[in-house]
Parts: sequence; structure tokens; C-alpha cells
Amino acid sequence: MLLFSFFSFGLTLGIFYLWLLFLSIVAERNAESEPVRQLVQVQLGVIDRWPRLLKLFLPLAITTLLWWLTSWLFDPKQISPLRRVEESLLVGLGSYLTWKFIAVAVLVLHLLNAYVYFGAHPFWNYVNGAGRTLLKPLRKLPLQAGKVDFAPVVEIALVFFVAELAGRGLGALYERLPL
Repeated sequence: MLLFSFFSFGLTLGIFYLWLLFLSIVAERNAESEPVRQLVQVQLGVIDRWPRLLKLFLPLAITTLLWWLTSWLFDPKQISPLRRVEESLLVGLGSYLTWKFIAVAVLVLHLLNAYVYFGAHPFWNYVNGAGRTLLKPLRKLPLQAGKVDFAPVVEIALVFFVAELAGRGLGALYERLPL
């Protein structure tokens, strides 16, 4: 039970840091959102100053390495080293699926703040900057009707759709792994 509690806490802490990394990647750097960005920066330390592209590959590298190391402890059967590496890569790729929850949360808050005024707090400036970053791929599409912007709703649907496809694809790849 102690081992389960230890690894459950580790998983929760890992997801928390994956979310912080996501917020660090999508955050816009401006003076209005600086206090909230500093909260993320304090938790991530020097990693927050790394280039976005490097931060984007960090979940894959760390999760793959951690899964590979722990798989030696908990796998009772002897499997080939190649399969162990392939499983680790699939779990590493699966770590990106946790970002769907924080991405949707940011988009919902961005949508809510677009139509309800909550004041001039740095948190809302941070949410708006991150929301704008997430909505960049849909910027050129005509998703406005009058004063209503449907881009966040379409993006939320796309996030869930792509995450579902990716999850199914990773499952199918895992089933095809040779023993």
C-alpha cells in the first residue's frame, strides 16, 4: 500500500509539472501577466527559460526514461530490451495526453473572460495570453458570427477529438508491439 501511495503521489506530481510546462510553453510574455508567469517560473526553475521547442520534447524524454527505469522493477517477466524501449516511448508519447485537460481549462476560462468582466487581474491577462496562443492555428478561419467568437469552442472540440484519436492510436500501436 505504501508503494502504491508513493507512485500515486509521483504520478500526480508529474502531471502537475507537465501542466506547468504546458503553461510555460503557451504563456505570452507581457507585463500585465508577469505575476502569474512568475509563479510558473518559480516552480519550473531554469527549465522555464529554455526554448519552447526544447520544452516541448521534455515530457517525452523524461516520461520515457522514468517508465523505462521503473519497468525494470515491476515487470515480472523477461521481455526483450527493444520491447521495453518501445513501451517506454509509447508511455512517453501518452504523457502529452494529460495536456488536454489544462488546454481545455485555459480555453474555457479564456472564453468565459471574453464575455464576463472579472476585473483587471494578472491571472485573467495570463489566461487571455495563453488562450490567444492556443487559438493561433484557428485565427485565419472565419469562426465569428457577429460579436460571438466560436474559435474557443471549436478549439476545445478539436483538443478532445485529437486527444481521443491519439489515445486510440497509441493503444493500437501498443497492441502491435512484438512480444
